[in-house]
Amino acid sequence: MGKLSLHSAVDKVKGSLASDGDSAELKETGMQFITEVGPKIVKKKIEETEDVPLPPKEIKNRKALVIGINYSVLPPGAGQLKGCINDANNVKEFLVGHNFNRDDIRLLTDDNQHDGLPTKEKLIASMKWLVEGAQEGDSLFFHYSGHGGQEKDETGVEEDGMNETIMPVDFQQSGHITDDDIHDILVKPLPAGVRLTAIFDSCHSQTVMDLPYVYHSKEDEYKTAHKKDDGGIVGRHVELKEEVANPAKFKNSILKHIHDEVKHQTTKHTRRQICEEINTSKALVMMIAGCRDDQTSVDTSFSGEVTGAMSYAFIKVLNEDVNQTWATLIKKMRDTLHKGDKKFEQMPQLSMGRPVSPDLDVLF
Repeated sequence: MGKLSLHSAVDKVKGSLASDGDSAELKETGMQFITEVGPKIVKKKIEETEDVPLPPKEIKNRKALVIGINYSVLPPGAGQLKGCINDANNVKEFLVGHNFNRDDIRLLTDDNQHDGLPTKEKLIASMKWLVEGAQEGDSLFFHYSGHGGQEKDETGVEEDGMNETIMPVDFQQSGHITDDDIHDILVKPLPAGVRLTAIFDSCHSQTVMDLPYVYHSKEDEYKTAHKKDDGGIVGRHVELKEEVANPAKFKNSILKHIHDEVKHQTTKHTRRQICEEINTSKALVMMIAGCRDDQTSVDTSFSGEVTGAMSYAFIKVLNEDVNQTWATLIKKMRDTLHKGDKKFEQMPQLSMGRPVSPDLDVLF
C-alpha cells in the first residue's frame, strides 16, 4: 500500500467538502491546518466597518424598563435571591438622577410594590412598551437583575449550542425568555438614530441579546460575539489506538478527522457570519453583561445592603464620574469588582449591536 501524504489528504478533504457544497481553503502549516472560510470575519477593525451616523447627542425622549426578581415564590434554598429588587430600586433612582422622569420608568419587581409582577407575559409586554414608537433622538434604557439560564439551541446558530435566557418569576410554569426573543423584541424594531442601553445582571449573560460585536479591551478591536477566536486552527490530537497496526484504518481515520474538523470550522465561521449579517442593528445598542456566558453573576453586599455586584459597580463608577467612555466604564467596573476587597471572578462584558468605537461617550 502506498503512503498517505498530507497533501493527498488535503486534496481528498477538499474534494469531499466540495461535493458537500461547503467552501473552505486549507493551508498546510507543519502538522496543523488552517481553514479560511469566506471573508475574514473573525476580527473587524473599526476602520473597516460601515460608516453609519451616530444618533444625535441631543436626546428628545427618555424611557426605561427596570426589572428585579428575587424569586420569593420559590422554597428557601431553591433559587431565591436577595439583591435583585434592591438593584432595581437603585437603578431607578440612579436614572431619575440622570434626566429620566419617574413617569417614564416602568419598574417590575416580585414584591408587587410597583408596576406589576415580572411574569413572562408582563415582561414581554413591557419590553414591547419600551421600544414602541421609538424615533430618532430617543434614548431607551433596559435593566434586568435576576436569574439567567441556558437552553439547548435547536437552530444551530449559537456557537456554544445554547440559548442564553432570562427567567421570569413564573418561569416554572411559563418558561424562559431566550436571547432570540430578546433580540427580536428589543433590538430589531429600533430605527437608526435611537439609543438603547441594556444592563443584564444575571448569569450566562454575555450574549443574552445576541448582539454581534463584543469589545475586547486588550486588543481594542471587535470579535464576533460567539465568544472564542480559535484562529481557525485544525490540529487536534488523533487517537491512533488499533489503527496504527492497520494502515487502511489509519488512513481513513486521518481523512475522517481532517474532514470533520474542517466541517466544524466551516460551520462555526458560517454561524459567526450569520450572526453579523442578521443581528447587526440600525440603532445604537450598547449592552453591559454581568459576566461571560460561561460565568455566573453574584449577589453580594455593600454598606450593609444586599445587591448584585455588577449593578453596584455600574452605579458606583458613573456616580463618581458620569463623563465616561464605554471603554473606561467597563474597565472601571472590572477594576471595582476585581481589585476591591472581595475579588469577584465574574467579568463584565461590553457588547454592541453594530461596530462603533469603544471611545464613544456614554450617553443615555
